[in-house]
Amino acid sequence: MKNIGNIDSFLKKFGGITLPYEATRRALVKVVKEKTGAAVEVRDVSIKDGRAYVSCGSVAKSEIFLKKGEILAALEQRNGAEKLVDII
Repeated sequence: MKNIGNIDSFLKKFGGITLPYEATRRALVKVVKEKTGAAVEVRDVSIKDGRAYVSCGSVAKSEIFLKKGEILAALEQRNGAEKLVDII
């Protein structure tokens, strides 16, 4: 029983770890839904060097491209979201 308690306390150390840019990815998904109506999943968004790469269908990608300025401006207003320079 003692070992189980040790393992439990060890695993709790890692319980609060989140993926890099997780808040920004979630915020981007919400803003894209609000501005375009396109349903993009968090797992379809990756961020590297201030650029968000979104994997989605061509129609959704076109909507995102057309409203990119609005989306980026709305993201800047969100707390916890890193500043993005582009959406690809």
